[in-house]
Amino acid sequence: MTTPDGYQAAVVDSLAHQVGFAVPKPSREDRIRADVPLLVVRAGRDTVPTVKPSIDHFTQLALSENVPITLINYAAARHAFDLLDDTPMTREMIRQTLEFLVAHLQASKGTP
Repeated sequence: MTTPDGYQAAVVDSLAHQVGFAVPKPSREDRIRADVPLLVVRAGRDTVPTVKPSIDHFTQLALSENVPITLINYAAARHAFDLLDDTPMTREMIRQTLEFLVAHLQASKGTP
């Protein structure tokens, strides 16, 4: 994950170059938007070396800026669990994600 403070920016730039996508450069003046509801689902057994540290850093930064954030820590999950593991807990994580989206998209349209 990218963050306004540039945490792991070199890693993100390298990966972006490898797979051919562009990543905007964060500015020190950038902040995590407080007007957009955030949901982070963290896979506790993710073994990709940079993923959990970047999620943890992002979450701490959001909390330090008092940004509304919902964090779900699926402790037993591996990277890409939503694609690879058809389990009751995976389905529960997907259900919670969809409920978050429905609630916040309806709220943004003024729908009860």
